[in-house]
Amino acid sequence: MKRYMIALITIGMGITAANAADESTIAAGKALNDKHCVACHGPELYTRKNRMVNSKPSLFTQVQRCETNLKLQWFDEESQSVTEYLNKEWYHFK
Repeated sequence: MKRYMIALITIGMGITAANAADESTIAAGKALNDKHCVACHGPELYTRKNRMVNSKPSLFTQVQRCETNLKLQWFDEESQSVTEYLNKEWYHFK
């Protein structure tokens, strides 16, 4: 019983840490989006009916395309954090 409880506590701590990392990634993505992306376009790009992004990988590719066009020189992790933020806020891909 004691081992079972320790295992449950350990798993719970891991889930909490993973959620915290996800939230910090999303917060970083929001900050980058607010600083760089909204200068060119607003939420109408994400909510239009004929949007070209139709999956999370294509969203990541589009974020990288915009980053390249703006010559921001982000690391992949920064592009990924913007992708995670946009997905959580607008796209809701699995």
